[in-house]
Amino acid sequence: MNPLVVLRQRVSTDELLEFARHYHVQANWLLGQEQGELPEDVAVAAREMAKLSPEDRDRILAFLKSLERREEHGRKRPGW
Repeated sequence: MNPLVVLRQRVSTDELLEFARHYHVQANWLLGQEQGELPEDVAVAAREMAKLSPEDRDRILAFLKSLERREEHGRKRPGW
């Protein structure tokens, strides 16, 4: 079990945001709150990805993660 749950430790806003960044989720998700609706273009992309094979989805997710890593290292996306 998560030590934060066991100890019922209070978490600061900064810690919560750091957890969210580390786990690649929204802070609202960590708090159990509603996320709200996805932007339309993201919802369309999710619907289209659902039609793909698991292997193709894995490839697309790997590509998206590589774009994220490029941005983290200060490199811009090609053509952007």
